[in-house]
Amino acid sequence: MLGTPKIEAADAAEPVWPWARIWLTAVTRPSVANYRELARQPNVGSADAWIWLFGSGLLSGLLISLGPDLLGAGREFDGGLVLAIPVFAVIAVLSWVSFTVCTQGMARLFKGGGTYRTLIYVFAAFNAPLMLLASGLSLIPRSGLVLIAFYLYWLVLYSVAVRAAHQLSWIKAAGTVLLSLMLLSGAVLGLALLVVSRQL
Repeated sequence: MLGTPKIEAADAAEPVWPWARIWLTAVTRPSVANYRELARQPNVGSADAWIWLFGSGLLSGLLISLGPDLLGAGREFDGGLVLAIPVFAVIAVLSWVSFTVCTQGMARLFKGGGTYRTLIYVFAAFNAPLMLLASGLSLIPRSGLVLIAFYLYWLVLYSVAVRAAHQLSWIKAAGTVLLSLMLLSGAVLGLALLVVSRQL
């Protein structure tokens, strides 16, 4: 553990930042100090995180579903895509909640001192806007390299957030994120193989 104090909730007299400022700070000025400042907001909690992620999931699903039509791709509109938008949003929320739970557990194994509420709030502060941005970038033809760089930046933000929430070193924070990703990927792959084997 580093010698930094644990993040404490701010008192009620501290001003509450609007969500746009929180998102902008989280995406454009990522640092341990800034993320700790976000975590000290009076309204820190998982409810805001869930709302941000669900709303961002809805808008991302809408953008992915209707984007080609808006860009004049010439395909016929499919009403089934509209029904898939809330499903996409629910899956997005459950994915990030699962990742946060896994990351919280890994960080505790590395002797991190943060809470789930703080971690999911800071995660949501950059995940919500980046999900929207990724959806928009995915509509641009030949944006593969840009998306790869974008996703690598996203991984760095996860490490910064774990460092801020749990007061871990860079190596432990990056290890926490990568081990969580591997664990969840293995679980999803195992579940997929189980489903496929039952179909045979």
